Amino acid sequence: MNDVTSKNQFFFDFGRDFDAKFENFFFTHENKIIQSEILNLLSSEDKQDILLFGSPKSGKTFLLNSILNEDAAATRSSIYVDCAKIGTNQNIFERISSKTLICIDNIDQSDRSNQVEIFNLINETKDSNTKLIVSTNTHLSKLEVFADLKSRLQQIKFFTLHLISDQDVNRALEFIGTKLNLNFNDDIYTFLATRIRRDFSTMKDTLIALDKFMYAEKKQPSKKTVADFLKQFKN
Repeated sequence: MNDVTSKNQFFFDFGRDFDAKFENFFFTHENKIIQSEILNLLSSEDKQDILLFGSPKSGKTFLLNSILNEDAAATRSSIYVDCAKIGTNQNIFERISSKTLICIDNIDQSDRSNQVEIFNLINETKDSNTKLIVSTNTHLSKLEVFADLKSRLQQIKFFTLHLISDQDVNRALEFIGTKLNLNFNDDIYTFLATRIRRDFSTMKDTLIALDKFMYAEKKQPSKKTVADFLKQFKN
């Protein structure tokens, strides 16, 4: 395993996304409180920790990476560690406690040795200004980690990252369309909203594919064009 240093960020090259931007993460109405907490964490010098639960389709990894990139823009020192991609007995967590922000992804996939290291890290940074953001695919109540670590996690502010609901689908599509500079009207988004899966990645891929389809077929955006596209496109 090679350690890499780049642009004031020391990290382990496990799934790090340097292109993720906080402004490109879509926050549903239910997730606005998380947005507020993160902005407060980034702007404050005070010690703050967050435990984030969400399904694999909720965008946790993108969100964590976008937070790190936002923090790096402020010339602070931060690190991302994906528990799903690190080995046993790497002693990774022993070397990072001096960072200002530590994002630990997929803690539910950590093995016992890494759980012990994470427990020690939480204790070590408890009285410092180091901020921790921890994510899990498993709800805290069902998280299978050793008892002492679970006790520490229960003391951290806990939030659920909700999936896109029916009431947010149109707004999410419009958000993506704006980011992609697509000139679609509300009727197109409304038509798509009832015919598309409710995860951000699928929505983005569908809109990109639709735009390419219209360009290739030299068609203007309309319900008929979208209907013709959907007959060929599987999301």
